[in-house]
Amino acid sequence: EFTLPAGSRPFDIISGPDNSLWVGAWGNDRIIKLGTDGSQTSYDLGAGADPRGLAVGADGNVWFVGDIRTFGYVNPSTGEVTIIPEDVVGAGSGLY
Repeated sequence: EFTLPAGSRPFDIISGPDNSLWVGAWGNDRIIKLGTDGSQTSYDLGAGADPRGLAVGADGNVWFVGDIRTFGYVNPSTGEVTIIPEDVVGAGSGLY
């Protein structure tokens, strides 16, 4: 059993490349990694991101798409969050 941070509204949950569970915490702009050992790691995506879709890419990163034209990934090895600017993805890409 896991207790998520206050304000979290789990929207998507996937099995990550390391067999942990990754949760899109819509409502507090985070992705939360739930480890098989009971650990919990939170990745801040920035205000208004509200992640709504998660997927593991062929590159091993956990990719997400959020509310306010937020698109990017978390590198599970380093914990680094990368937000891809809207002008790189493009408004006509179908992601928004």
